[in-house]
Amino acid sequence: MSVNNNDDALACYKKSLELNPNDAQTWEFLGKLLKSKEMYSETSQAYDKALELKPKNESLKKDRDELAAQLNKS
Repeated sequence: MSVNNNDDALACYKKSLELNPNDAQTWEFLGKLLKSKEMYSETSQAYDKALELKPKNESLKKDRDELAAQLNKS
């Protein structure tokens, strides 16, 4: 995905969350996109919000824990 596509996707996710802030899947996808852009603080916030909405999402818990481990190495 190119930079412009990433920026377009980011804008779409943010707009979608304005309309439906309780969509856990969109928060998760936003987090994955933010991680790919190395925006780690925002990634963590998006993952936390997704898990608040869908706390049994084991895949997302794994992604969040991997991010935390990666940040602790830095």
